[in-house]
Amino acid sequence: MKAETALISEVEGLLVRQFQISQDLLALTREERRALLTGDVHNLALLVERKEALLDEFSQLDEMSRMRFALLAEKFALQQQGGSCLRAIAPHLPPRTARRWVRLCQGISALRAEIVDLTPGNQSLALAAAGRAFALQRSLLEESGLVKAAPRGSSQ
Repeated sequence: MKAETALISEVEGLLVRQFQISQDLLALTREERRALLTGDVHNLALLVERKEALLDEFSQLDEMSRMRFALLAEKFALQQQGGSCLRAIAPHLPPRTARRWVRLCQGISALRAEIVDLTPGNQSLALAAAGRAFALQRSLLEESGLVKAAPRGSSQ
C-alpha cells in the first residue's frame, strides 16, 4: 500500500507540473502574438526557444504519466480497454484525489485547447511578416541592382 501511495503522489506531481507547463505555454503563446504584432523579432526568438524547452519537458512528463498510469492500472488489476486510463483508475483512488486529478486533467485540456485556438493566428501573423520581409529584401536588392526587377504583374 505504501508503494501505491507513493505512486499516486508521483502521478499527482506529474499532473500538477503538466498543468503549470500548460499555463506557461499559453502565456508564451499570447506573448508570441504580441511580439508578432509589434515586430519584436528578438523577443520572438527568445519565446520560441522557451516554448520548445517547455514542449520537450511536457512531452517527457506526459510519457512518464502514461507509464505511471499503466503501473497504477496494473496495481489495481484493471484491464486496459482504451479510453481514459484516469476514468478506469479514479474509482480506486481516494475521492478527493480522484477529483483533484480530474480537475487537473480538465485544466490541462482546456489550456491545450486555448493554445490550439491561438496557434493558427500566430502562424498567419508569422507568414505575413515573413512575406513582408521577403518583399522588402527583394525591393532593396532590386534598388541596389543586385537583382533584376521583376516585370510588373509578374509574381516573381
